[in-house]
Amino acid sequence: MAKKASTKLTAQERVILFFTATGIGHADVGITADAMKSMAIKGFIVHDRESGAYTLTDSGRATLTAMLEDAGLKAGRPTSIDTWIADLMEKPENKRAESLYELLLRLNLSMSHLEDAHETYARRLGLR
Repeated sequence: MAKKASTKLTAQERVILFFTATGIGHADVGITADAMKSMAIKGFIVHDRESGAYTLTDSGRATLTAMLEDAGLKAGRPTSIDTWIADLMEKPENKRAESLYELLLRLNLSMSHLEDAHETYARRLGLR
């Protein structure tokens, strides 16, 4: 059985895809500019020099969608990453943070990045 493309990504690369898709700045979760450049070189994200924002490429979006499907988040839920993110962004910030954290746990991402993300959201919500 062939390995899925999304399983070849490191935990940090998975975090980059997820936070890029949700519009959270890489510095907010401890991701370096060099790591972002590496993902851009690999073709998963693109950097807008005017705004400074990163966005997913078609390849990045497809990979993130595959990650969500691999985590069992397709059945009975929105089928596109765009719809899923739009639904997520409509939630109140505390529910959004909780949903993001739970998703990252389901995706088995590096705990150090999860802790950074959780701490960032806790500070934003005034819980720390």
